Amino acid sequence: MLYDKVSDREAEERAKFDLRWKVALELPMDEAGFDFTSLCKFRTAIIVNDKISVVFDKIIKMAIEAEILPKDLEQVIDSTSVMGAGAVQDTYTLIQKAMRKVIKTTKRFPQVRKLTASFKQDYLKKGKPEINWDSKEERKKMLKELVSDANSLIEALKENDLNKWEQEAADMLSQVAYQDIEINDQQEPEIRQGVAKDRIISIADSEMRHGHKTSKGLFNGYKDTILEDPHAEIITSVAVSEGNKHDAEVINEVLNGAKSIGISTTQLTGDTAYGSAETRLALQGEQIKVIAPVANPSNKGLFPKSQFTINLDKFSCQCPNQYVTRLCTRDRITKAIKSFRFPEEVCQSCPLRPLCTNSKHGRVVSVHQHEAVLQEAREYQMTREFQDKYRLRPIVERKIAELKHHGLGKARYRGKAKVLFQLTWTSAVVNLKRLFRMSDNNYALAKTLGLCTPI
Repeated sequence: MLYDKVSDREAEERAKFDLRWKVALELPMDEAGFDFTSLCKFRTAIIVNDKISVVFDKIIKMAIEAEILPKDLEQVIDSTSVMGAGAVQDTYTLIQKAMRKVIKTTKRFPQVRKLTASFKQDYLKKGKPEINWDSKEERKKMLKELVSDANSLIEALKENDLNKWEQEAADMLSQVAYQDIEINDQQEPEIRQGVAKDRIISIADSEMRHGHKTSKGLFNGYKDTILEDPHAEIITSVAVSEGNKHDAEVINEVLNGAKSIGISTTQLTGDTAYGSAETRLALQGEQIKVIAPVANPSNKGLFPKSQFTINLDKFSCQCPNQYVTRLCTRDRITKAIKSFRFPEEVCQSCPLRPLCTNSKHGRVVSVHQHEAVLQEAREYQMTREFQDKYRLRPIVERKIAELKHHGLGKARYRGKAKVLFQLTWTSAVVNLKRLFRMSDNNYALAKTLGLCTPI
């Protein structure tokens, strides 16, 4: 199903009429197969009973027992964007749909039924309100009505003892009713400029988020992260995070996932997203070596920080024109250096000034609180040893491309748990493919893995 990227309904048809599926499922020719709704029930049972990784884990343990995977691994890590299955909605639609969900969920309360009857708008009616959406005044009036009704409903619910589902619906309404709204000088609600930090973007899938993998690569959905042994080319752990989460935030989750099935990581290779000082220090405490370049922030075409030589022992900083400054700003409490400043007169007469700074007061170079860690990492990434080890990183990109070939680029289901189901089971499929390829023309390995019938 995941291998062929087919829907539940088409999977039912394949099981009935496709000989390849009948062979794989060991079904006789006259077997009718299964009803497609069984697959939805099966997924739900797996998720509810916390069995999402049961097949994935079994395949990994097979690889360990066959000595394909050692228990101490040098691993590579990367993440990819996943387009969510929920429709992305504007502020008006979010509030309207959240109102509808709350009214449906809490209709057992007399206060809700009475309040709902007093609203001008029928929130149970599907579709946007029938107004002239090109008119700014009508949009303003509609927003005021939506926010007012939402506030009234939220206040009414505070007087009642809500169950889990009712509380979740009420909490969602509370967030979407305020996340995009600010009160102007006339004490009226209006849509604020910019995007809220953790903005809900869909009522159908409230865990989706705005995200970006690059400055231009914006998406709405989730991030899938995979951990892979680059030598065996087998995925050892996976994780799903909201689209707005930083890639490095799920490192512990994937490492612990591998550890739970008996795999210890000794080295972690990734791109600059995993090369921060905080990540290095955290993994250093776990005895894990990080192979990742340090991010080199752009400076709008001017000399980046890497062009300056910071000497922490001598409390000095040397610029590309060989001038050394000891003028610095320190933290009031720790007394640690926060930045170096070059004198205004020096920068104004410097021939490299057009390439260095636009400031009238001289160039300022910031100093990270763990600058020594970053300096050591920058020096190491210039060595041949780093280059040799970093060559393994593209292997995980090829694995992600294979996962996307099986449909991982777009979520099949709504909700983080089901997106994790899709990632985990697709990874299990890809790992099984890899084991079949490795055991091809190797009967002993195939027999050890249980991938063939003994002769």
